[in-house]
Amino acid sequence: MNSENFDTHAAFSRNLGWLTKLDQKIISQVRVGIAGLGGVGGQYAEILARIGVQHFTLCDGDTFSIENTNRQNQCQVSNYGKNKAEVIADLIKDINPAAEVKLIKKAMDLDSLNQFCDDLDIYLDGLDFFETNLRIPLFRQLREKKKPAITVAPLGAGAAALVFTDTSMSFDDYFGLHLTEDPVERSYRFLLGLAPSLQHRHYIADRSVVNLRTQKVPSLAAGVYGAASLMAGTFLKVALKRGPLLQAPSSFHVDMYLN
Repeated sequence: MNSENFDTHAAFSRNLGWLTKLDQKIISQVRVGIAGLGGVGGQYAEILARIGVQHFTLCDGDTFSIENTNRQNQCQVSNYGKNKAEVIADLIKDINPAAEVKLIKKAMDLDSLNQFCDDLDIYLDGLDFFETNLRIPLFRQLREKKKPAITVAPLGAGAAALVFTDTSMSFDDYFGLHLTEDPVERSYRFLLGLAPSLQHRHYIADRSVVNLRTQKVPSLAAGVYGAASLMAGTFLKVALKRGPLLQAPSSFHVDMYLN
């Protein structure tokens, strides 16, 4: 089915009630930028496509492989070796043929930051947990350009969310990653900033596999899917400017395992 034959009104009609027709129109016009289409990024793209977002800019230079199986959207044997952004773009178009997707099939770098930030209305952070060198200039650019950013971390069976805008506490002031060059120290700062309560620590079954120095952390599909839902609810507040919105330094951490 091509875009001309696809009935977008019918496709998203079951959203109505929770959303108005005007809400749905606003959502369809928002351009979402996602850097990183692995764990959370791929789930973000799908859930927003089903909400009715029609404009995406996706960036990821990585390919699917077997170790992505436990959590990453579209990681199937048939997709091993395929570019993640390209596969997720195909998924979006299969959900909504009217969607328009811009692809950056390489890792984000400093040279492409400016154009990427110019090209979006709302940023969703799907970068790898340990990608601190890029996050610092990326969030600076977003703040300078007054583009809101949502970052959600999957933690065990739960997730924690932060929203940065041009009026919130800045990413630099909140995390302080720029204050050290040590990657391990940065990882600790980032983890503690994402989830200050560290409530997920109470049910880690094998602590031997957690090693920030070797950049090894566990992940569950339950947390990744939870992160996507938490992001989507937050996205609606940001996009529609409706409802109370927690902004940094305030954060929200929900854990389904701990109730």
